[in-house]
Amino acid sequence: MKNLSNFTRIAIGVIALLLLIGSFPVRYYYGQQYCDLIRAIGFVLLFIYLGMKIWAAKNKNSM
Repeated sequence: MKNLSNFTRIAIGVIALLLLIGSFPVRYYYGQQYCDLIRAIGFVLLFIYLGMKIWAAKNKNSM
């Protein structure tokens, strides 16, 4: 279970990074609205990633 949680956290971080970086070409090809949508999703995933990282650190210290 610990490895699955670690893998999930890394996957969410990578997806968030790809969405945030990938929003630049989207703005060029499809317009500002789609770029803003992709950036919003990327930032939400980034906050989820950071929350999972903080939660894992707190659980590691409590054991």
